[in-house]
Amino acid sequence: MSRERRRTPIHKSLKYAMRGLMLAFREEWHIWVVVLVEVPVIVLNLLLRVSLTQFLLTCFSVGIILIAELLNSAIERLTDIVSPEYNKAAGAVKDISAAAVIVSVFLTICLCLTVYIYRIVEILGSTS
Repeated sequence: MSRERRRTPIHKSLKYAMRGLMLAFREEWHIWVVVLVEVPVIVLNLLLRVSLTQFLLTCFSVGIILIAELLNSAIERLTDIVSPEYNKAAGAVKDISAAAVIVSVFLTICLCLTVYIYRIVEILGSTS
């Protein structure tokens, strides 16, 4: 027998999402690392007086790391439920989801370095 799926009201969806975010902040220390990375990015953006576009790109880039980390945490928890004992395939799933975080970190570093180096060169060029 199939159950009819009801649509979840938006306020309940938001409540569930916030509960998940609070759970992640409470139990996943990597989430805090990402948030702490955002602070120097914002400070550098302000010190270097980057453009609004560059500011948004660098901040959103760190946000993508946060999204990847949240998805990685969810995949790891689900994998632990489905396969509590060691399983090579489950390990591969966890490794691949962790790779998504590393790729987003690498891309963010490349983006931020490009923006900051370009801006520093721009500042030094205007002072000579």
